[in-house]
Amino acid sequence: MSSQGKRNREWEQSMRLYNRTVGTAMLLVLFVSTGCGDGSDLVSASGTVTLDGQPLSGVVVEFRPSVAGGSSFFGRADSSGRYRLMRTAFQSGVAPGEYSVLIYYESVDDPTCSCETEQERREIPARYHSTSALQVTVEARGRNRFDFELTSP
Repeated sequence: MSSQGKRNREWEQSMRLYNRTVGTAMLLVLFVSTGCGDGSDLVSASGTVTLDGQPLSGVVVEFRPSVAGGSSFFGRADSSGRYRLMRTAFQSGVAPGEYSVLIYYESVDDPTCSCETEQERREIPARYHSTSALQVTVEARGRNRFDFELTSP
């Protein structure tokens, strides 16, 4: 086989691989950006989280649906304790409905916590994460602002 024929075959193989890679990447981007729906049913929801009057930085605020089979929505509090609920990493909002609310640090090694000690990380009482009784109703219209003023035991 001539060197020209060998180069052509290698070029064809690399183009097939390139096309498959680009095609797969485009499908992945399309899938991730669309999520599980168009998001037209979502409304904005946000608020603040404090513990004994002090903002809780880096905590996760999870809205878990009261109805089985629904999707959870998450937000992470910034250094001022403010959060905004998200459907995905790229799509903000929450579906109207009733939710249980859990507030927690994602893990013991969560780098977003501005806590100085491990004790501060564990300050969130279990009644706000493990056995949370916090309930909210997200309305289809209007302002959905949910401020959570947690207190120590």
